[in-house]
Amino acid sequence: MAHTTPNPSTTYTIHQLAKLTRISPSTIRSWIKTGLLPAVPFRGRRTVYGQEHVRRITAIRRLRAELLSMDQIRDRLASATPEEFERIIQPVDSAALRRLPPEPSYPAVRWERVVLHPGLELLVRDEPALRRLAQEIYTYFGPAKT
Repeated sequence: MAHTTPNPSTTYTIHQLAKLTRISPSTIRSWIKTGLLPAVPFRGRRTVYGQEHVRRITAIRRLRAELLSMDQIRDRLASATPEEFERIIQPVDSAALRRLPPEPSYPAVRWERVVLHPGLELLVRDEPALRRLAQEIYTYFGPAKT
């Protein structure tokens, strides 16, 4: 499906905006009241919201997905340059999310987890002397009973 740029002069009622963005009308009103979204002239049922509201709601949703608080989102959007704002609202590259991370370049240590008793575990580094000691402890305390 080709991505089309919405007409910047397109307007929406609050219910149309809610349906388009999947955000409830009460949440939209709350975000306007708290300054996350710009206020528009109130015209009763004829109050309309523009494409900037859609863009800001998209940005808020993306930042919420990053687990930012609403205060942090407000601050981030208030200080965002136009370029930063565009980066925030860009669609997520789902293929990039599925790519495996590179192999670590740090030295890793392998550990074995030995369950001595439910709630009592022993972590053992993969070294022969430590594994023998862990075996003695395990033998002494016996296998975990579940």
